[in-house]
Amino acid sequence: MKSYSQNNEQKHILEFFNGKKGTLLSIGENDGQTYSNAYALIQLGWCASLVEPSKKVFEKLQELHKENELVACLNFAIGNEDSVVEFWESDSHFVDKSDFSLLSSLKKEETEKWKAVNFKAKKDLVTKYDLAVENYLKKEFSKYFKEFNLIAEESDNSLVEFGNSIIIDPIDGTTNFVNGVPHTAISVGVYKDKKPYIGVVYNPILDELYFAKHKKGAFLNGKKIKVSLQNDLQKSLLATGFPYSSGENTKDLKDVIKKIENILPECQDLRRLGSASIDLCMVAKGVYEGYYEMNLKPWDVSAGVIILSEAGGRITNIRGTTFDMFKDKYIVASNGKIHDKLLSKLDI
Repeated sequence: MKSYSQNNEQKHILEFFNGKKGTLLSIGENDGQTYSNAYALIQLGWCASLVEPSKKVFEKLQELHKENELVACLNFAIGNEDSVVEFWESDSHFVDKSDFSLLSSLKKEETEKWKAVNFKAKKDLVTKYDLAVENYLKKEFSKYFKEFNLIAEESDNSLVEFGNSIIIDPIDGTTNFVNGVPHTAISVGVYKDKKPYIGVVYNPILDELYFAKHKKGAFLNGKKIKVSLQNDLQKSLLATGFPYSSGENTKDLKDVIKKIENILPECQDLRRLGSASIDLCMVAKGVYEGYYEMNLKPWDVSAGVIILSEAGGRITNIRGTTFDMFKDKYIVASNGKIHDKLLSKLDI
């Protein structure tokens, strides 16, 4: 039987129920086939109530099941109260499998608020979501981990001494978040007596959870990850980032350009995703062989360096010595096998 689910979930659903029949409720059923977890069960004779608020998509859903007396198609949304609300839809809903946005579930004017940002510097953004996530995490961590102090991007950390510390970046990749680029993450690094203990990086857009604990390995959604075995720099995919200071500091800008000129001909290619924590995780899972960037803050890398280290990677400063996230201008991270070659191309 063909599966229409997004990640082949129906295979497991059918195995679990093993031919049994029942009744299902699907909220947000879409057109009835695209990314549907209900379609295969309905074909096997299940009764179903299918809820879909979009009028455009509901017409296709209703047409699909119009001959099936066991299926009820309901054109409304599920909320916390019985009311009538304004509903705005994008021109391309999920029907054509190309729209992965959430815009169709929001009022149009609400979507405009997503880009309501403040500028900490010329290129450094902060949104109300950064603040909300940070405040929530600080509140919860303070409640359950009283032996740790908190260092967070949007907070005043001047009186906080690094030791037993939880270091928080509420949204690493705020510019990506504001503009709908799906490379953004919540990053939390836990340190005991200044030593790495636990790293967590979560990309809520792609639902990717990276986790590592000292001497326990690194994992992505529960599966162990390891760095690439590639040892040829010319065959290595690298990543970098551009510092916020590049908009104002010509020295930093020239340094960025010079390093790109020096490294790009010597590697497979160079990527720039805009989230340091995710870049480090991409090295950890073997997608990239190396990564370097300047002017990062502790919250940008505190979790990622733990995850990469536990995945078998190497992290240093540009001189090749131990990386200090509070002091060093450059971080250089790799699978370990190309590290010295990468350093030689960056040390200019």
